[in-house]
Amino acid sequence: MTLPPEDQKSYLLRDLMLMRRNRVMPQTRRSNDNDELLFGEDEDRIAAQLARVMAVACVRNTQLETLHAGQVPASRTDDGSDVIVVDADGNRIPWSEVSRINDDEMGALMREIVDRLYTFHRRIDDPAFRAEIDRWAAMTAQWDAPKPDPVLSAIPGETPEHG
Repeated sequence: MTLPPEDQKSYLLRDLMLMRRNRVMPQTRRSNDNDELLFGEDEDRIAAQLARVMAVACVRNTQLETLHAGQVPASRTDDGSDVIVVDADGNRIPWSEVSRINDDEMGALMREIVDRLYTFHRRIDDPAFRAEIDRWAAMTAQWDAPKPDPVLSAIPGETPEHG
């Protein structure tokens, strides 16, 4: 399907919507006696761009930034292994074992991220929203390429075989 030039400025979301409408599914192939999910080049590019833009739109600039904004303790090893936190009861806790977010903060952060993901999916067809998302996509173009998450990748699934 070829879109007119005026519609081609929203490459990422246009491609995503075409995949949704056409129910494009990744292919599987046999490799080293394991089924592995394979994306074609276009699907992989779209998935990578979408992952980055959803990270910036739905995770970054949330309450996570407030948690990140705190003071970082000085460390001569640069990995925090020489930092000890002393709590109000006098307990000495190595930095690597200190919880940096409490249950209330975690709950609020997760609610905000879920609300943003929900809103993202609800507004994906809005041209003005897509235009803003495309600007964010350009900002994330220099980020590291995403890699498959081992936990989510290990979940068994079925995909139609394509010959």
